[in-house]
Amino acid sequence: MRRSRFTETQIVSILKEAETGKKTREICRQHGISEATYYHWKAQDGGMSASDLKRLKEIEGEVTQYKRMYAELARENDALKALLAKSSEATGEARRRARPGGPLGIEQGPGLCCRASCALELVPAGARDGPPGS
Repeated sequence: MRRSRFTETQIVSILKEAETGKKTREICRQHGISEATYYHWKAQDGGMSASDLKRLKEIEGEVTQYKRMYAELARENDALKALLAKSSEATGEARRRARPGGPLGIEQGPGLCCRASCALELVPAGARDGPPGS
């Protein structure tokens, strides 16, 4: 960004000259600025003292610095989330490959928890059918 050849103090003093009653065109010619520049300064900085204007510029610089810091932290956070998602997917896939049939290697039936599936597998085949005649 291009820096002004005028300091904040000079800009405030130029704006104060107009308040004394001098014509704007005359002030602009004296200081070598365009009327558009004068009115831009007036809209931006009008009514402020030099110390207020200096403090405003300092605060704007701090805000810009905080925005950069936030953007950097947000990028790091997104990268860590992506890394965590990748590692959890890989870990989950490795666990599924290690034990394809659940924790004990027993296939679970529909609507059955692991314990119920285990109980069904441990009961002899003839005993599951129930007593004869029922």
